[in-house]
Amino acid sequence: MDSSIAIIFGVVQGLTEFIPVSSSGHLLLLHRFLPPFSGVNELAFDAALHIGTLIALIVALWGDLKRMARALIARPSSMHDTDTRRLSWLILLGVIPAGVVGLLFDDFIEERLRSEYIVITMLIVVALLFFVVEWRRKGKPGHAIHALLWPQAVFIGVMQALALVPGTSRSGITIAAGMMMQLRREDAARFSFLLAIPITLAAALKKIVDLSMMEIGAHDVLLIVLGIVSAGIMGFMALRFLLAFVRTRTLIPFAIYRIGLAALALIIILSAST
Repeated sequence: MDSSIAIIFGVVQGLTEFIPVSSSGHLLLLHRFLPPFSGVNELAFDAALHIGTLIALIVALWGDLKRMARALIARPSSMHDTDTRRLSWLILLGVIPAGVVGLLFDDFIEERLRSEYIVITMLIVVALLFFVVEWRRKGKPGHAIHALLWPQAVFIGVMQALALVPGTSRSGITIAAGMMMQLRREDAARFSFLLAIPITLAAALKKIVDLSMMEIGAHDVLLIVLGIVSAGIMGFMALRFLLAFVRTRTLIPFAIYRIGLAALALIIILSAST
């Protein structure tokens, strides 16, 4: 039973980490409605799943990462190299807000904000943001990623920091923020995923250290590995899907899904309490 639940959690994490419907919100609700694990720490397991989606990010964006690393350490030989180096610095700049907020408020967020009602609220709030952004951008082509300015990158980074609140969706709020900064939808998604790599790597390393300090049995290790593998496979597929999807489609379907999920969760919670 635990193995099946671990795989379900991994699949849900992989799908919802990159599709803008909130992975943290889905995991929190799953913990509420699925049978609990036998002796496995809930927060530790959820954190370990991010290792899988980090691997998916690196594999899917490996070409971009190689070009950015080469542009940072080598002398630019073309305008494309110059643009890539500039993009690399914008990514590093955009990571700072979420990094600072995560370091200062991680414990507060884990202890005080892991609430079903907060998840439901943020699912609806960000869905409404999608509607507003798509309405304002209707018919406007947007700019390429290399037209992004550093204040705009910082703004997207600040919005990424808000994604630490469960139910927000890191990819959703940063894609919406990129579109608010006049990026094309597909370029907003690309910047969002590149921006996710440093912060996800830092979070994964922190959680690995935390896990190493816990007493973890062979059964726990098996569940964590199953979760990581399933999250990585599904995450890679979801990321590739979304990058293709946003080239021709809007965020509206995800907004509708978020509102529907929030309504369903609220109905179940209220029904269970009566």
